Amino acid sequence: MKTARFILYVSFLAGLLCECAFDNNTVKNIDNYLDSLHTAGGFDGAIVIGNKDGIILQKELGLANREWGIPHDEGTRFDIASLNKSFVGYMIMQLVESGRLSLSDKITDHVEFQGKYADDISIHQMLTHTSGLPDYDAIADSLKSRRFETFKRFHFNKSDDYLKFIETLEPV
Repeated sequence: MKTARFILYVSFLAGLLCECAFDNNTVKNIDNYLDSLHTAGGFDGAIVIGNKDGIILQKELGLANREWGIPHDEGTRFDIASLNKSFVGYMIMQLVESGRLSLSDKITDHVEFQGKYADDISIHQMLTHTSGLPDYDAIADSLKSRRFETFKRFHFNKSDDYLKFIETLEPV
């Protein structure tokens, strides 16, 4: 099962790094593989494969929450921990390389952000985790119970909602 997950992750990352052409046979093979992996108990989740022309394959399989019997659907929100940091960092470095951003730019040059420390945070500090923004430990105790379950169930519908939440935290 770990091997299958590893293959999916590697395939996903490889797809990000190259322009891959997916013919109908390849898409059908991926679809069948996911079905067989799910049937064998090796995959519950969602996958979306697309390119500049649109979505090639979108599939949700199994349960998003086994305890409550909630199936995956296209609106399932995943706790991806810090995985997104790699993608954001990669995209930022592409913008730096193209001259559209500088690592010394302040966050407030590009995002409307308030807070006790907002004017001092640079893009470089965000990428190197030296901005002073707090992590999970800074949120209210009421949000920390059951491995931060309450906090993780917050549904920030827009980036502005999340920024407003962060603005209330004390700097570290």
